[in-house]
Amino acid sequence: MENAIFEKLKASLREFLQIPSVRGEAEEGAPCGVGVAKALDYVTKLALSLGFESSKNVDGYIGYVDLGEGEDCFGILSHVDVVPPGEGWTRDPWGGEEIDGKIYGRGALDDKGPTLSVLYAIHALLKDGYKPKKRIRVLFGCDEETGGKPKYCAWESIERYIESGEKLPDVGISPDADFPVINAEKGIANLRLTCDAPNYLISALGGTALNIVPNRSEFKIVNNGANFENVEGVEVEKRKEYILLSGFGKNAHAAHADKGDNAIVKVISYLSRCYGGVMCEIENKLKDVFASGLNCAISDDESGKLTQNVGKIELVDGKLNIYLNIRYPVTYSIETVVTRISEAWSLGEVELLRDQKPLYLPKDHYLVQTLLESYNSVTGENAEPIAIGGGTYARSLPCGVAFGALFPNQEDTMHSPDEHVDVDYLYKSCEIYYDALKKLCF
Repeated sequence: MENAIFEKLKASLREFLQIPSVRGEAEEGAPCGVGVAKALDYVTKLALSLGFESSKNVDGYIGYVDLGEGEDCFGILSHVDVVPPGEGWTRDPWGGEEIDGKIYGRGALDDKGPTLSVLYAIHALLKDGYKPKKRIRVLFGCDEETGGKPKYCAWESIERYIESGEKLPDVGISPDADFPVINAEKGIANLRLTCDAPNYLISALGGTALNIVPNRSEFKIVNNGANFENVEGVEVEKRKEYILLSGFGKNAHAAHADKGDNAIVKVISYLSRCYGGVMCEIENKLKDVFASGLNCAISDDESGKLTQNVGKIELVDGKLNIYLNIRYPVTYSIETVVTRISEAWSLGEVELLRDQKPLYLPKDHYLVQTLLESYNSVTGENAEPIAIGGGTYARSLPCGVAFGALFPNQEDTMHSPDEHVDVDYLYKSCEIYYDALKKLCF
């Protein structure tokens, strides 16, 4: 591939990252917020300038561009929305800065960088004289990180697409996870656990999105004159009316909850030691990210262990609402998971808010093997397919897998402060998409 294409890819990504596309308040023509609408408009116009032939915006929830003709359609499902930046950044999350060979910004890895790698790979194939042998459709979702409660699938964007009369491609990929190729994605569920709050608790706040391990939390408790002291991860500030307990942890993607340090759980553990009682019970049920306290320490050979993330907490009308993000193995059903948790959570109610069914394709499936061949050919590795706890649009396809763009040895800053992509990895992913799409579509 020409070096000039790589330079254009880098420049476009820096521009793309400067659009704050966290889902916001709905406005006319922008149901997912103005920032997301701007991001969709930007990437659609860019794709048309790179050789795609037509585009469509579906009610502001999803857009797509097409190349080639025919009923046989290969889909590439990406998204333009991002999670909130959160705290702890040392760079501007909307700056698109390039520093020491790294491009910083929320979305650099998830999913703006990979999206542009695919678009520029197709642009390079066209410049090299290849013609598509089937229709290629690249979709740009606007609610992948937030979703909703749709009837057909996990995302309102995909539901709107279907209800508008559009047909999902029969086969495709989502460049929204890891290399070499992902043939299994765990099921993803959001649950709300409730219980009576202890009378010393005035308020409890923590978490920005359920799929992020929270790095901050704040609990206010009654100031009864007792002596509370700072401990690692919890700072105490005594005020006249109350005592403020601030929890500090480490962000991580909820798919890798064991790599984070949960600030909500830190304060719960602190209150457990100080008061015992209900906080001790809550701590015992929630402190293990592999859910042993909720009788859900389950796993399978295809995708590994179930994980849980305490993604948010709030105190409303004397009740604690605790929100969990669960990643469950592909051979288990959500009914089994909810039943186990409901039986273990004796403190109150358990409500299922959202469920994304697992994805699984056998390792010897032609799509998996073709993508794996391209990855190994470009990198010189002898890698095998993998399973992940993350969830991508690929699971909405009849036959789809996630393919890239995070490399095995690459630093994973998705959903974390200072999210960034190494330029070398950005270019390498573009080369892999070039090779794979040439085999599958040209």
